[in-house]
Amino acid sequence: MLDGKRIIILPDNDKAGDLFAGRVVALIREHAPAATVEIKQLKDAWPEIPEKGDAFDWRRVFELTEQNILLEQLDS
Repeated sequence: MLDGKRIIILPDNDKAGDLFAGRVVALIREHAPAATVEIKQLKDAWPEIPEKGDAFDWRRVFELTEQNILLEQLDS
């Protein structure tokens, strides 16, 4: 179901978020080896992100409803 898909993991801005993201990527690669899996750090698009900040916080702070805006910023 995920094979051939591009999957982007946006971990919380803390060590626990990074560790969990790594485990999620490993599971996806195990069960969907043809998927493209990336971990993107929100701090790359939002340098002032608070500790434990996440994608929900990003959308709230910037008052955005379109998820593709975040992806565009992370891909640039």
